[in-house]
Amino acid sequence: MQLREGFYEKSYYGTTFLDPLGGAAVLTLGILTVVLPRRLALLPFIALICFIPCTQRVAIAGLDFNLMRILLIFGWSRMIMRGEIQALKLMKLDKLLIAWAATESLVFFSLYLNPGAIVTMAGRMGEALGGYFLVRCFIQKWEDLLMLARVIAIISIPVAITFVIEKSTSRNLFAVFGGVPEITLAREGRVRATGALGNPILAGCYWAALVPLMAPLWWAKKGKMLGLIGAFCGTVVVIACASSTPLGALISAAGAGFLILFRHQLGTIRKIILWVLLFLHIVMNHPVWHLLARIDLVGGSTGYHRFYLIDQWINHFREWALRGTKGTAHWGWGLADITNQYVLESVRGGLATFIVFVMLITVSYQYIGRTWRAVEHDREKLAMTWGVGSCIFTHCMAFIAVSYFGQMNFGWYMHLALAASLMQLVETSEESSTERDDEPTEDEPEPTFVRRRRLLGAT
Repeated sequence: MQLREGFYEKSYYGTTFLDPLGGAAVLTLGILTVVLPRRLALLPFIALICFIPCTQRVAIAGLDFNLMRILLIFGWSRMIMRGEIQALKLMKLDKLLIAWAATESLVFFSLYLNPGAIVTMAGRMGEALGGYFLVRCFIQKWEDLLMLARVIAIISIPVAITFVIEKSTSRNLFAVFGGVPEITLAREGRVRATGALGNPILAGCYWAALVPLMAPLWWAKKGKMLGLIGAFCGTVVVIACASSTPLGALISAAGAGFLILFRHQLGTIRKIILWVLLFLHIVMNHPVWHLLARIDLVGGSTGYHRFYLIDQWINHFREWALRGTKGTAHWGWGLADITNQYVLESVRGGLATFIVFVMLITVSYQYIGRTWRAVEHDREKLAMTWGVGSCIFTHCMAFIAVSYFGQMNFGWYMHLALAASLMQLVETSEESSTERDDEPTEDEPEPTFVRRRRLLGAT
């Protein structure tokens, strides 16, 4: 199958497109997923996103299995065979993600009322829940999180090299797998490298959101230099993408990381930001989201499109609030392209899905806040926890100007799962500490009434 030049239109959906090299690669990664130790089991998933184009897929009887879904089958087979799923303790965030998946699926089906909608949502939510809970089961210890950060930092080195080559030659090396154009397009005279993700904005945002996970390795007991190398390589990838959205996401990541110095004043900082935005909204001739139209960090930006989309989304509230809408092209010129994840959630699933999506983000922040306060005495754990929170914040800022699709979604679900896993680690540690405190020690003998009760029970 030959893809059209504008393959971003997802014309490949529902059609088998599997290059022999891509097929061999995913089979190898699948075997590695099964045989690698748990702390390295996420390596094949990161490698798949970074090196194999998301357009590769197998279609069977109308069912669409992209390579990520195929790899998830290997991952879940491994977890079931090894019993690793038993370590999972359902948290509030886990239940919210299930509620989000159920809400969006029900609303989407009620909008289209055909079997195709069931197939579409089954694949989409299977990928979301499958990827999320896979990460939850694989990240069970602090050492697992540190290993994940090291793996990503190591992978970032070859990825950065390929992006530099693509930037300087306009040739995408990942075209050898098929599914991405061999010649990279340019805008305003700047080559916008895409890598395996096939889209410069998604590629840049993916690595901008990973930088906060790699940088904290500098405070780890081992592999300090990997943190600097990973952060540098991730920054190189973002620059090579030559897009305002990833660059803005990277600046957001840096700002979120810097706030660790003022972590005890976050409540005050949030209030100041809210009051400033409210003040600007009152005094400006346009609504405050019109600021998006003025952002152009690298030239050739479409900031006005982002502003206009949000504006029309608000104006068409009655249209999408109940059960979403089938399209947004009638909202205005170019608005068929929904470049905002928050708008996309409401268009797909109405107001109910949008609310649950916001609750997901809110609870993930609450988890990060509770975790960093519990581990503040440990610099390594504090830095890693803050890094995960910065990753989620980076995604949330990127969502204002881009909507995720394909393998990019795994990065978002992975960071949400990390927040839940960290919270589970803290709760488990607190429960163990409480149990130890309740046990009598040599210096603190059993109370008399407890000893009598034990003796009476024995007789």
